Amino acid sequence: MKIFAVSSVSVACAMLVAACGGGGGGGIPVGVLAGSGTTPPPATSTKVDVKVVDGAISNASVFLDLNENGVLDSGEPTAKTNSSGVATLDVPNASVGKAPVVALVGTDAVDADTGPVPVAFKLTAPKDSTGVVSPLTTIVQYMVKANGTSTADAAAAAQAQAGLSVSMLADFTTDTSAGGKVAASAARLFVVSVQQYTSTLSPAAGNPDLTGAAMTQGDIDKAIIDKAVESFPALVEVAKSPELQAACASLSADTCKTQVAARAAEVNADSGLTAGSLPLVVAAARAPAEAPTPSAGASLSFMNFGDASNWYYRVFMASAEENTPDSSGNTRYRGYSRAMTAGVFYEWATGGAYSRRNDQHWNGSAWVTCPVGLQNVQSARDANGRTANNNYCDGLEFSSSQRSEVDISDRKIADIVAVIQASLPNYASWGSPPAGYTGGGTANYGSAVFPAKSKLLTQSTTSTQSAYAFDVTSPLIGYSDPISAGDDARANAGSVCLSAEANTSPTIAVTSMETMLARFKGTPCVYSQGTINGVAGPDPNEWWGNSTLSVGFIGTAPVLANPTTYMTGNTYVRFAFTGGNAVTYYTCPQRQVNGSPRNCTAVGTGTYTIVTLGDARVLTLSNPPAIAASFDYERVMVERGGQIYYGYKSKQRTTYTTRLNLPAANAVFTQLGIPTITP
Repeated sequence: MKIFAVSSVSVACAMLVAACGGGGGGGIPVGVLAGSGTTPPPATSTKVDVKVVDGAISNASVFLDLNENGVLDSGEPTAKTNSSGVATLDVPNASVGKAPVVALVGTDAVDADTGPVPVAFKLTAPKDSTGVVSPLTTIVQYMVKANGTSTADAAAAAQAQAGLSVSMLADFTTDTSAGGKVAASAARLFVVSVQQYTSTLSPAAGNPDLTGAAMTQGDIDKAIIDKAVESFPALVEVAKSPELQAACASLSADTCKTQVAARAAEVNADSGLTAGSLPLVVAAARAPAEAPTPSAGASLSFMNFGDASNWYYRVFMASAEENTPDSSGNTRYRGYSRAMTAGVFYEWATGGAYSRRNDQHWNGSAWVTCPVGLQNVQSARDANGRTANNNYCDGLEFSSSQRSEVDISDRKIADIVAVIQASLPNYASWGSPPAGYTGGGTANYGSAVFPAKSKLLTQSTTSTQSAYAFDVTSPLIGYSDPISAGDDARANAGSVCLSAEANTSPTIAVTSMETMLARFKGTPCVYSQGTINGVAGPDPNEWWGNSTLSVGFIGTAPVLANPTTYMTGNTYVRFAFTGGNAVTYYTCPQRQVNGSPRNCTAVGTGTYTIVTLGDARVLTLSNPPAIAASFDYERVMVERGGQIYYGYKSKQRTTYTTRLNLPAANAVFTQLGIPTITP
């Protein structure tokens, strides 16, 4: 080799005499340093640039997480970001592309968009995509680690689930497209969501979890990132809203900061991660579910109790045979809602009320219902408590889920019920009397304890696809064409808006899409200022129930017969067809006494589309207003069998439930006098 190298140099010099110092032998041989007479050692490290962004973040500590523990350990390459958010790591060649990068954003860091960082947070990026570290790459790395998928697959899945049009791995701060702006707003919402959780939950470090073990800051941080990632699709929906996009034309604007803080807080409140639920969340994360054995089982997801003749519960159950995976690796289960009302027993398969048991949905080939006892299909739950594919109610919804279990054997039933009630906002009434119950009874658990093998289950379910459906109990009923057209009745004693028809509930069935489009155009009946119990209402006093349709309703205030206010404080969200295929959205205060929508205000516009599915036509709406983000469904209208119905399509979302397994559920039922469950 020595001879070959010399020969090579000689040949090279023969060809390039001037470059080799002529023929006198005084030139510098190739690969030898001038004046040293030695060959430099090969480079042992590589400079790797990493850009940290929410906005560009300066003075963040960036490091290569060689042992993937999320902590900056001795010997791990580290550097600070400059004013452009860029840090340069000196990475050993053997470690390039072999470990994720982490950015510790402390309160000494500065975001180019929003200023000094008020609450510290952490960002990360996958090992094979370290050029940009952002809230979005953090979600991708979370999915890589949690699911064992490749970076490309995790990024594609996260982008699809969130409904973003840009890559999760890209630098959205340089993307001025509409999709880039949504990504930037969603990233900001994600960071603020994490910061709000951190401020609320970090003081619990050192307190016991549900099993009595002390919670560490690491446990709390994990609970926070779990919930923030699960809630990200909801944050993206907020980011897409015209109101937030208008407020955040500049992310540094005070109006943007206020909007982001408020909307992130709303999403956090719906997630169920609170100081009250944290001990359960941490305990569940420490004790994930084991792959179930093929035995009969059940999980009780909700329960109300007034007395032995007045109760309600929702349960999912499976026999040993149903829990045994078939040749495709699938298992089966059945869902039941059961109620006893004044001693009369009711049972149905799906929906929040017995009256909704016959809702119909499009399963891809036909309009079907969910009969009692219908077997739902899901992939067998693995050793980490996951199911990959759940076909619920013959195509009504497809989803995946994650379940964890905490042993509650020998724990007092009353204590665990209190934990359940604190676990989610909508679980505050778990175990309380059912709606409409007026008796004096209440759940009394005494000092009873749960038997052996009792488990408290926490489950997150992420929907991936849902069907169009409609409520057969809600056919669209309207007014005649003259009243639907509206009128100003203030100076017209003969106005149709003063007729007997206008002063009663509607009675005319709407039988076709064309009739609906013609009648509901957002043209109110206008009256003079009114009063209720001496309280003056708006002037003019506009009634919009004649010519608008419902998207949804916000509020819980009752409609009072003898109120002290003109409006209830509740809000209708409604829409009307306002020319061509355009729709206009409105918010409308609710009037006391009769509960009608009054004095609506336009809050956005969109369009409608009509498609044919089997023997039905379905009208869908685009660009709903931001206020509709709180609804867990999209409004549709369905024409079938010569009638229009209010319909819906569940949004893709993550929902959370806290459940009792079969031994625990039956212990509660035995204590209260409810018949026990037999799968």
